[in-house]
Amino acid sequence: MFLKAYSFSSFYHCWLSLLPMIASIKHKFNRYNERRKRMKLVKNIRKSVNVLNKGKLSGDKPIVLCLYKDGEYFIESFMEHYLNLGFEEFVFIDNCSKDDSIDLLKNYDVTIVQSKLPYSKYKWAFKQFLVHDFGVNVWSLYVDIDELWEYPGLEKISLEEYFEYLNHNNYNAAAAMMLDMFADIPLKDLDSLENDDLKKIYPYFDNTSLKIIPYKKAYNTTNHKETNRFSEGVHKQFFGVDSIYLSKIPLIKWDPSISVHETSHESTFVNIADVSGLLLHYKFVKGFEKKIAKILEENNYWNSSAVYAKYAKIMAKNPSLNLKTKSSTFYKNPEQLEREKIVWIGEEYRKLMKSKCS
Repeated sequence: MFLKAYSFSSFYHCWLSLLPMIASIKHKFNRYNERRKRMKLVKNIRKSVNVLNKGKLSGDKPIVLCLYKDGEYFIESFMEHYLNLGFEEFVFIDNCSKDDSIDLLKNYDVTIVQSKLPYSKYKWAFKQFLVHDFGVNVWSLYVDIDELWEYPGLEKISLEEYFEYLNHNNYNAAAAMMLDMFADIPLKDLDSLENDDLKKIYPYFDNTSLKIIPYKKAYNTTNHKETNRFSEGVHKQFFGVDSIYLSKIPLIKWDPSISVHETSHESTFVNIADVSGLLLHYKFVKGFEKKIAKILEENNYWNSSAVYAKYAKIMAKNPSLNLKTKSSTFYKNPEQLEREKIVWIGEEYRKLMKSKCS
C-alpha cells in the first residue's frame, strides 16, 4: 500500500515538474505555426505585386517602407520630411488607391509596388513583406503615410550619425510613441484649409489623458529604465476611446532571428535602443470625416471598426468639436517630451547630443 502511494506521489511530482517544459514546447510550436502562416501570406503578396515604379535601391542604406491607400494629401509633406532627414531610399506598397497618390509619388525617386490583396487579411503581412524583401540587414523605418518620424537631437545629429550610434551599441530596434497632432480649428472646418504643410497647420498635441505603462515584453530587451508603452491620449480625452495603443517599434535592423511586425505595434526578439523617437501622427486632418465614413463602409479595421464608429458618434453630437484646448501644447522637438517620460534618452546618447552643441 505504501509502495503504491509512493509511486503515485512520485509520478505526480514528476508530471508537475514537466509542465513548464510542456508549456514551453507548446508555446514554441504555436509560434512556429503562426510564423508559417504569416510566411505563406508574405509569399502570396510576393506573387501578387506589380512594380509600378523603380527607384534607387542599393541594399545597404537605411530605407523608408510604407503601405498606403489613397494617401495623396500626405505625400508631399511625407517625402519632404524624410528627404530632409537624410533618407534616400523608399519603397511603397499601394493597396489599390483611387486618388492621385501613384502619380504624385512618381515625381520622386522611389519604388512603388501595388497589390490588390485585401487589407483586412494581409495588413500585417504587407509590412512583413516590405521588411523581408527590402530591409535585410539594413535599418528599415516602417511608417504609415500619415506618420512623420523624428529622433532626439535631429537638428545637430545627422541621420548617418544616429544610425552609427545604434550600430555601435548593437541595437537592432528603436521604439517611438505616436503623437497625435491637430490644428486650432474645429474638426468640421478642416476641409476649408488650403495649406497642405502638415507640420505648419497641425502643430499641437495634448497628452493630458495619455496612459503610460512600463514596457514589459517577453523575448525583447530594453536598455533604458524608462522604456514605456502608451495608450489613450486625445482618443480617450475627446472620444471616450481607451483601446488605442500609441506605441510602435517602427525602426528595425532586420535579420531572420527577428519576428518583425507581428502586429501593427510589436516585433519580437529585438534589442530596443536606449533612445526613443516620435511618430508625429496626422489622423485628425483634412478629410477626416470622409475617412471615417469610408472605413465604416469597408469595415476593414479591428473590432468591426468600432473606434471609428465612436469618432463618428461624438462628432455628430458635437459638430463644433475642437481638439485645441488650454491643455494643448505647441510641438517643437522630441526632447520636449523627455520630462514626461514619453521620450527617453540614454546617457551615452545625451553625451553625443551635448558634443554636437559645443
